[in-house]
Amino acid sequence: MKDNNAYLADVNVDDYSQYLQVVLDTAKNNIKADVGYIARFQGQEKIILLLNGNGQKNLGKLHIGNRIALEGSLCHQLAIDGKSCLITAADSTRFSGLYDFPVRAVLAVPVFFPDNDLFGAMCFLCSNDGLHLNDNAINIVSALSQVAGTFLGHKKNELHAFEERRQSFEYLFHNNSHHMVYQPIVNLLDNKIVGIEALSRFDTTPHKSPSHWFHEAWEFGLGIDLEIRALQAVISEINSLPEDIFVCINMSPLTVTSPALQDALKTECASRIVIEMTEHKTIAEYDPIIDALQTLKKLIIRVAIDDVGTGYSGLYHILQIKPDLLKLDISLTRNIHQDPAKQALASAIVAFSSRIGAAIVAEGIESKEEADALRVLGVGYGQGFYFAKPQGLPLKLQIET
Repeated sequence: MKDNNAYLADVNVDDYSQYLQVVLDTAKNNIKADVGYIARFQGQEKIILLLNGNGQKNLGKLHIGNRIALEGSLCHQLAIDGKSCLITAADSTRFSGLYDFPVRAVLAVPVFFPDNDLFGAMCFLCSNDGLHLNDNAINIVSALSQVAGTFLGHKKNELHAFEERRQSFEYLFHNNSHHMVYQPIVNLLDNKIVGIEALSRFDTTPHKSPSHWFHEAWEFGLGIDLEIRALQAVISEINSLPEDIFVCINMSPLTVTSPALQDALKTECASRIVIEMTEHKTIAEYDPIIDALQTLKKLIIRVAIDDVGTGYSGLYHILQIKPDLLKLDISLTRNIHQDPAKQALASAIVAFSSRIGAAIVAEGIESKEEADALRVLGVGYGQGFYFAKPQGLPLKLQIET
């Protein structure tokens, strides 16, 4: 028996369920069946994906999501040879007592993907004697099963592409294709380096951005693992930096609340780490994050909020997190010397940060004019290509502007 493509193990039919339900109902009504269902074959089992029970209360093992052993079932031979199977009244005693209606005829029709891989079957239970289930009726149901296979083929193609992406990412993840670079954070009064931001880079061909690979990591369930790996890389290199330089590293809320982060930060250099909270979705529940941050602060970990001045890092977010450092988003920094509205907003953030005891770093500074304007507004620290691009170690400690 063929186990069809391991990456289809978690296939669901949600995207096409309404269409498949119409196909199933049409076939069921055409042959006057009492019950119809679509099942997917996986290994030695069939899994019920869609079901029309016609209001029957007792359908035994037939309920959506249930796994039923193929051996001894109607679909066993079909799974082997891919051919339709019909049992009529003469051989229906095997189903006696399994359901709350008499089963006198059963029909199972294979469902193939367009590439002729076997997906599973459409199955029907009838309380009539099944004499009307002639070749013509079976051909109609088989044609409808082809329609179902076409819909499922679209899903298979999506899953095939997903699996190729997953394998590509796992190769990258397990083959040390990831390293860190560091961008200086300077005091805007004297351009002295006070800290750095650690940034991930990936050695891939063709080149893809770090944001692409982190997005992939979260989609494949490895987002926390990748962020922790980046932190571990920073910790392994931090002793090559002057002791008075702090290191910012991006962490998502899910990683912040992960026990893995607390374990990774049980290190002598913890007081030099600044966890930079990054989030591109609205946080629905702050209590777990607040609890986790309180634990981290006991380790003398400082906290920064990224993207201040954008929608995701609003005042409520800041009030809940109580950060030590606010990082002005590049969209606010860009051409701030020419934009009175941006200057007014930055000035308000400076006043606010002073009241809550947080320092400010302006990100994305690319010109002397931007740096001068931010300094005049009271922003203490800056980061951007104007001072230095991200670089590997050893870090160049003299800033030339």
